Amino acid sequence: MSNVISLDEYRKKREEEAERQIANELHMLLSELMLDDEPVIITYEDSDGTIHTYNLNELSDLTDSSD
Repeated sequence: MSNVISLDEYRKKREEEAERQIANELHMLLSELMLDDEPVIITYEDSDGTIHTYNLNELSDLTDSSD
């Protein structure tokens, strides 16, 4: 007997694995950017012209607390 996996299920698993890998790489990159007690601020402007500012130290505190 062989294992049968639908093409949609296979694609979904591959996409999830790719997203997990990208998230891990981004986490490693952000960890390298963090300086002791120095805020790392990212600012970007979206297509509507709205400027968004994110303090990565605050965001990393949120993700660390959920582990």
